[in-house]
Amino acid sequence: INALFQAAFESLATLCSDPQWLGGRIGALAVLHTWTRTLEWHPHVHMLVPAGALAADGRTWLTPKRRRKPFLIPVRALAKHFRGRFLNLARRALPHVPLPQIPWGKRWVVFIKPAVREPQRVLQYLGRYVHRTALTDKAIVHCDDNTVSFTYRDSRDQQRKRMTLPAREFVRRFLQHVPPKGLHRVRAFGLLHPAHRTTLKRLQLLLTAARSTGTTEPAEAD
Repeated sequence: INALFQAAFESLATLCSDPQWLGGRIGALAVLHTWTRTLEWHPHVHMLVPAGALAADGRTWLTPKRRRKPFLIPVRALAKHFRGRFLNLARRALPHVPLPQIPWGKRWVVFIKPAVREPQRVLQYLGRYVHRTALTDKAIVHCDDNTVSFTYRDSRDQQRKRMTLPAREFVRRFLQHVPPKGLHRVRAFGLLHPAHRTTLKRLQLLLTAARSTGTTEPAEAD
């Protein structure tokens, strides 16, 4: 899990530091998500990234270069960089565990969405993963000594469906998403890390002053 967090942010930070894209330091809030809608084990990280970077002078806020559509970094470059970094960290963390052989031609999926602007929307987004379990009580529609039935929304056709599992299998699926003691599911990186609190406060003041004079317009990430 630590390798997953580290690889995700380092891949973003490395590409964003490249002057071809932004050329500065970024920050991110990362949230661990381990389940699919049918409670299968599917660990991945969601990251909230401000749509810009802090330049080396510590005073200039850099936004994505204006192309046909503004974005932080290209998805394919990010996927390639993440793949290499994650596999390297995973092998170092688990030297005695054989990792699956993945053909180099197989593309890794990295998904980028537009930036969330309002603070309330950011809190709602985080709340879905921090204060919610893998399955809500209302999703369970039937249970007895042998089986448990629950409903879920199929991501392929967005239809509500019902799944029935043996009780033992249901408990196994559910418990694998209970984080072990001491594991932090939400982590801050880069400019948003507590170690950079002073830098972040200065940046907030600079952006507030710039917006009040109309000298800057935050770009939207895509």
